[in-house]
Amino acid sequence: VQTCALPISGGTIPSFLVAPGATLDVNGSSFNNTLGWHKDLDGTLRFNAQQYAGTLGWTTIQGGTVVLNGGVNTLPTTTSMVINPGATLDLGGNAQTLLTLTGTNTMDIPGSAGNVTSATLADLAINQTNTGNLGYGGTISGAVNFIKSGTGGIILVSPNTFAGGFTVNGGAIFVKNYGTLSGVTSVDVRSEEH
Repeated sequence: VQTCALPISGGTIPSFLVAPGATLDVNGSSFNNTLGWHKDLDGTLRFNAQQYAGTLGWTTIQGGTVVLNGGVNTLPTTTSMVINPGATLDLGGNAQTLLTLTGTNTMDIPGSAGNVTSATLADLAINQTNTGNLGYGGTISGAVNFIKSGTGGIILVSPNTFAGGFTVNGGAIFVKNYGTLSGVTSVDVRSEEH
């Protein structure tokens, strides 16, 4: 396990290269970077403090696992998250709001994204504010409450097995192709669009 605490600033997009079988702990917060970050290779990256980078850009998990251990909203709530196939975002039991959630493309192609999971119950909120629909071809598993708000729509096209609530506060959710919600324990639709 390697540990780092680094301030990230300026106009570069940082990449975290974590080799397979390795774990990198980030114990500090990154500031003043609006461009997002990339996680590459198949190791594990653990954010153990809140992060402030990536408020305007795309944040991409290209491989391995990213664990959010920094408490509620470890990442900025304006994060546009891309999870490539085979990669995992582990909420670490912490509630996280994201602006968008997509995979290698924003279309509704099964298998075109990775997995969001949590071993202990955590809220995953998508507050998509655009007026279009974005596809998430990955899966959501584990103990997760899925919450959709904002005006945009999300298209779920892969089997989702998360055990938790499914709430629509705004916008639209489409479940199609191979999309399932087999573990959902409750459904609450509060939006006039559904």
